[in-house]
Amino acid sequence: MLYITGLVYILTDAMMELNRVFSKPTLEQLEASVVAYERIASASGVLSEAYGIQLLVTVAGNFILVTSNAFLIVSETIAYRRIWFAMQCILPAMTTFRLVHACVCLVNQSEEFNSLLRNTLVDGMNSNLSHSARIRLHLSMKKEIEFTTRGFFTMDYSLLTAMLGAVATYLVIIVQFGEGRTEESN
Repeated sequence: MLYITGLVYILTDAMMELNRVFSKPTLEQLEASVVAYERIASASGVLSEAYGIQLLVTVAGNFILVTSNAFLIVSETIAYRRIWFAMQCILPAMTTFRLVHACVCLVNQSEEFNSLLRNTLVDGMNSNLSHSARIRLHLSMKKEIEFTTRGFFTMDYSLLTAMLGAVATYLVIIVQFGEGRTEESN
């Protein structure tokens, strides 16, 4: 999973370089940056498509690991075992966070690129920038970068909050059922 995160960060760095063009852009630089943006968007789409199932399985597996280890933390009475289960809980949570954070950074950089391009075009309406068909077409097409797990969910921060809420809910339910069983056995 780390290599997917690394690839997304490479695309993010490339997008950050594109956003530096907007200090004193020429028409040729802007058109070249639009072409580069389209290539980065295409590469991110290929990544999302090629690794969608792996992302889904990894996120689901990490959710199960975090939930089960959180239950073991609550139910364990020996302190050093609680620490072990806490470490086993933190690792998949951090892996998921790094992956989601990488995806969100790339999406934010692409939104910043489109915003800067739109502002540059509006500022340069009297110049030859507004006559570029490629730039106008890019802005009208609004090709957004988005990472999904084959359409099941989007890789963004709302996924992390939903996972945290689900882990807390399952943990409360499991602990309540566990308390009911101990009361029945007494």
